[in-house]
Amino acid sequence: MTITKNQAVLSLRPEGGFSVTEDGIVEYLIPDGTEPSESEIQIEMIRLQEEYDTLQYQRDRQYPSIGDQLDMQY
Repeated sequence: MTITKNQAVLSLRPEGGFSVTEDGIVEYLIPDGTEPSESEIQIEMIRLQEEYDTLQYQRDRQYPSIGDQLDMQY
């Protein structure tokens, strides 16, 4: 899974939100008006991706592949 810009913005400002117009313009709906900068968003995307990738190893160890599961059932 690849982390999106939307996920990063929601992680940075969970108390607010945003909408995207048809033209692709982002309108922030954050109560205190502190919009995240582009660099903050990029850093958060990297952090979330690293977190996801780290936990992927645990998920892979917890659940065998579907082929292995079917072999165990047989």
